[in-house]
Amino acid sequence: MRNPNAALIPCHICNAEISRKAPKCPSCGTVTRYQAAAQRWSAVFILVLLGFALFAWYGLEQRKQAARNDANRALQRLNSAAKSAENALDAFNSP
Repeated sequence: MRNPNAALIPCHICNAEISRKAPKCPSCGTVTRYQAAAQRWSAVFILVLLGFALFAWYGLEQRKQAARNDANRALQRLNSAAKSAENALDAFNSP
């Protein structure tokens, strides 16, 4: 007679009683549904983490590119101001 408190379940292929936590059936070698579900959820979790990592990396690259563009614009303004100052100085010093 089967103990209702035991953590034994029937294999879905060969109906042998196996532990609920067994990774595979010792009789037929089939991966248990519990283990297969755990593997699927692990894969989903890893894919979600990878997605977040790629999203964060892309956002970081966008911010770095925006900072480079801002720095280039500031440098262009400084160069323009320096040329204007040089032209004004040349006009002041010319006889």
